Amino acid sequence: ENNGDLDPGSTLAYEVQVFDQFGNLIPTAPYEIWTEPAGGTFDSDRVRFLTEGVFDIIAEIEGTPLRATAGPFIVDSSGPIIEITSPERGIATTSSQVTVTGTVYDTVTDVDSLTVGDAKLPIGAGGNFSLVIDAEPGINLIEVTAVDSEGHTSTAYQAFLYAPFFSSRDTTFTNALGVRLNQQSIDFIEEQVEGLVDINAIRQELEGMRVWGRSCVNLLFGDACAWVDIDRFTSSSLDVQLQPTSSGYLQLTARLYNPYVRVKVDTNITGAVYPYISADRATVSARATLSVNNGNIQVGLTNVSVSLSGFDMGLSSLPGWLNDILTLGDLLSGLVRDELEDVIKDEIVSAAGPAIDGALTELELGTTLHLLGSDIRVDVEPQYFSIDNSGVTMALKSKIRALDIDPRIEGTGIPRTTASIPSFGTTPGFHIAVSDDFLNQAIYALWESGLINRVVDEQIGDLDLSFLEYLIPDATGFEFEVDPILPPVIVPKSTANSQAELQVGDMLLDIYAIRNGSRTLVTRVAVS
Repeated sequence: ENNGDLDPGSTLAYEVQVFDQFGNLIPTAPYEIWTEPAGGTFDSDRVRFLTEGVFDIIAEIEGTPLRATAGPFIVDSSGPIIEITSPERGIATTSSQVTVTGTVYDTVTDVDSLTVGDAKLPIGAGGNFSLVIDAEPGINLIEVTAVDSEGHTSTAYQAFLYAPFFSSRDTTFTNALGVRLNQQSIDFIEEQVEGLVDINAIRQELEGMRVWGRSCVNLLFGDACAWVDIDRFTSSSLDVQLQPTSSGYLQLTARLYNPYVRVKVDTNITGAVYPYISADRATVSARATLSVNNGNIQVGLTNVSVSLSGFDMGLSSLPGWLNDILTLGDLLSGLVRDELEDVIKDEIVSAAGPAIDGALTELELGTTLHLLGSDIRVDVEPQYFSIDNSGVTMALKSKIRALDIDPRIEGTGIPRTTASIPSFGTTPGFHIAVSDDFLNQAIYALWESGLINRVVDEQIGDLDLSFLEYLIPDATGFEFEVDPILPPVIVPKSTANSQAELQVGDMLLDIYAIRNGSRTLVTRVAVS
C-alpha cells in the first residue's frame, strides 16, 4: 500500500500471498522479493526506499517462474535539476540586456513548468530554455524556478554585475562628493578670518612709524621744523562678514571698530605735542573668489577697498599758529590716515586668504587607512567651486585603492554611473552629498584587498561545526573558504529618494572535508 508521497527513507507496508491452483492460501510458501531498479530494503512486512526513482516491487516463488509485480512507486523528494549555462556565474558586464540560457530536467518525473523571474517559458528539446532580460545597475539576481509533475519545486539563483561602464582601480573619480556651505557654515569661516587677523600686528606696524621726516618753514625769527611719528594705536573689536553672491564670489566685509591713532609731533619751537585721529570704524571690502589649480585651493581677493567712517581729528594740543604754518591738520587727515588705512587693509587681506583656504582645506583628505591587515589609500581633493547667493558648493574628486591586492581576487573594475553634484537648497548649515561612485570605489578597494574575505572567514571561524561530523564521520576536520567573486555594490534604493542599498552577489562559501591530509569539496553555497 502507498500512504502518500514517497521520499528517500520512506517505507511501505507490503504483504505477499501465495495461492495454489485451487485458490487455497499457502501461508508458508517461500518467496523472494526485491525492487527494480535496486534501491529498496525489506523486512518482514515493510519495504524502505533508499533513493529517488520509479520502482516496481517484484515477488517470485522460489524455484518457479511464478512472480507478481506491484508498482510503479515514485520516490521523489526534490524538484527538477536546473543548470544555468549563461551568463556565467559572477560575470561583470556593460550590456543592458543579458541572455539567460540553461537546461532543466528531472531524473524521476517530468518537468511541468519553468519560470525565469516572472516570465513563464516553454521548455525546448533536451530541456533547453532561453530568455533575454533587461539588466539594472548593480547586482542582478537571476531566479529560475521549475516544478515537476509531482508538484516538487526547485529554484536556482545566479548573479551578475551590470554597470554602464567600469573604471580601473587607479582612476580618479570626479564629482565623488559634493559639499554645501550655507550661511551657518560660512559663519564658521568668518570666525576663522577674525581669529587670524592680528590686531597686535597692526599696532606693531603703526607704532613708531615716521610719517613725516624733518620739515622746516623759514620764519623771520628762524626755521620752524617738525617731525611726525605715530605714537599709539588702539581699536575695540573686529567683525568679518562673507556674503555669497549670485555673481559667483564671496563679498568680504571686515569692520575694525574704533580705530584710534595718536601722533607725536616734535617741533624745535614747542617740543612734543600729541594730536590724534580716530574713526567709528574702518571698513575693508573685497571680492573673494575660489578656484582649484592642480588640486590646490586658490583664494583670490580683488576689488579691495578701505574706508573710514566717522573720521575725527584732535588738534587741540597744536598751537593754532603752528598748525597754520606747517599745515599739520592736512598731514594728519592725509598721510597719517592713508598709513592707517593701508596697514589695516594689508593685515586683513593677508589674513583672509589663508583663513578661507585653511577652512576649506579641512575638507581635503590624504591618508592611508590600516583596516584589519589591509592598507587602503584614500585621497580626496577639491575639484571646483560654485557660488550662488545662498552658499558655496564644493565638488571633490576621489581616488581610493587597496595598496595590496588579495591574489584570490580577479578584479572586475569599479562599477560606475555618471555622477553629478546635486542642486542644494537654502537650508542653513553644512551638507554633504556622497555619490554612488565614491561608495563603490571605497567598497571595491575593501573587496580587492581581501578584507571582506577575512571578515567573513573570522565570523565563520566562530561557528560550531561539530554537526558536520555526523554527516561525514570519516573526516578529521573541516575548512571554509570564502570567495566573493563579485564586489558588493551600492545602488540607489528604488523605493526611497536619496537612499541607497548595498547589494552582495554570489559570495561563494565552500566547505571542505579533511581526509588523510587532503581536502575534498563537500558543498558550495552561493549567497546573493
